[in-house]
Amino acid sequence: MNQTSYALQLQNVSWTYNRGQGTSPFTLKDVSLAVRERECFVLLGASGCGKTTLLKLAAGLLSPDAGDVRLGDVLVTPMAPEHRGIGMVFQQPLLFPHMTVAENVSFPLQMQRVGRTERHNQAVQ
Repeated sequence: MNQTSYALQLQNVSWTYNRGQGTSPFTLKDVSLAVRERECFVLLGASGCGKTTLLKLAAGLLSPDAGDVRLGDVLVTPMAPEHRGIGMVFQQPLLFPHMTVAENVSFPLQMQRVGRTERHNQAVQ
């Protein structure tokens, strides 16, 4: 059996603003996401749909109300952010204006010392 290995998994993660104050319109409910090793991914969606909240849950800046966050086979849900080794890039203000879209997308790979050809190939996929 060929089993896929994931670098990051969010499994049935839920998080609600205003806990204990009734139902909130700002909720992530039962969200699952899996990212393969060395795979770049992008979250797209309307403003306020939960993209940043989901990334903060993965990075450990927020703790989920339910569900698990895993890095590889390690459950990191209870782990502090500084021990997870996850970085995140917020919206437009933190993009490098002197770089093309492909250069911005491939920049994290450059910081990991991935070769130029491989960075380019992954950025344009």
